[in-house]
Amino acid sequence: MDFHLVDWLILVVSLILVFYFGLQSRRYVKTSGDYLVAGRRMGVHLGTISLVSTEIGLVTYMYYAEMGFLYGFTAIISGLITAGAYFFLGTTGFVIRKIRELELVTISQFFEQRYSHRVRILAGILMAIGGALNFGVFPVIEATFLNIVTGIPREYIVWTMVALLILVLLYTALGGMISVLVTNYIQYVVLVFAMIIVTAYCLVKVGLPAMISAVENQIGESGFNPIIHPSFGWEFIFWQILMWLAAVLAWAPVANHMRICQKINSHPKD
Repeated sequence: MDFHLVDWLILVVSLILVFYFGLQSRRYVKTSGDYLVAGRRMGVHLGTISLVSTEIGLVTYMYYAEMGFLYGFTAIISGLITAGAYFFLGTTGFVIRKIRELELVTISQFFEQRYSHRVRILAGILMAIGGALNFGVFPVIEATFLNIVTGIPREYIVWTMVALLILVLLYTALGGMISVLVTNYIQYVVLVFAMIIVTAYCLVKVGLPAMISAVENQIGESGFNPIIHPSFGWEFIFWQILMWLAAVLAWAPVANHMRICQKINSHPKD
């Protein structure tokens, strides 16, 4: 692809800004609570913004675009289930409220209170391994995407991946959760404007009637109804609901956001 000077300027300037504000955030870190859970002072709106930025990235855009191409409008059900799980847990505080009342920082701490210190260590090791395996695919995909878009030769994918990881690790290690919140906010602004522009372009350039017609011709009724689609159905919907409820409650990045922005009336300090 042709990557012009203005494209490079946008990319480099945005990376510099994210890195700069991420490093500057370290001045607000005074205690371990500030570092790990942003002092539990994050409001619902900032928490939602940070959570959206954490969950949505290059990988998200790529697989949802692929799902739309393969399954038509039926693929929307996957996003609706995810949004529903976040809304339910965020508004009700199911499980998350109790974790905050116990003033826990990690899920592993709960296992120590409920069982023993050894169980906490085991849970921490398993979560660390699971997180490493889960995130192992993200740097590769994102580095591959950037190399293709910018025209960097494929043999330099490893170097692109290393550069991205170093950038993130530096400001996260120095500023903790506060740095994550600040950089996520910047990313959220970029995501919102980009999605508005891309969506408007597609609607104007292609048009919704043309999209509906294409799905009707290529996929048929199953492209609009997830219940009758062979790749979806009630089993898929039920599994997705259970999976997302469990992921939001147990997956560290998401659960951490939920815990530090969930309002608890019984805790005046929150």
